[in-house]
Amino acid sequence: MDSLRGVSCDCSSFWRLTLRIIPNAMTVKSTDEPPREMTKADMQREQIIRALRRNNGRRREAAAELFMSERTLYRKIKELGIEEN
Repeated sequence: MDSLRGVSCDCSSFWRLTLRIIPNAMTVKSTDEPPREMTKADMQREQIIRALRRNNGRRREAAAELFMSERTLYRKIKELGIEEN
């Protein structure tokens, strides 16, 4: 991540890049239901959860890692129904 310091990127560019990197045919496997393709919201939810875990729940650091403002991260957490422990 150090190599990205000082690089500015708007949120929409980040998600477009993320969606290009992550294969379109990713599936979520569950024992209760058949496999299904991940939606954009599923991918965003996973990215945010992983960033929060890597940063021990610190939103400011997670937001910076995801190239978004803290306010945008708060909004995404609410929109995507991410529960905080």
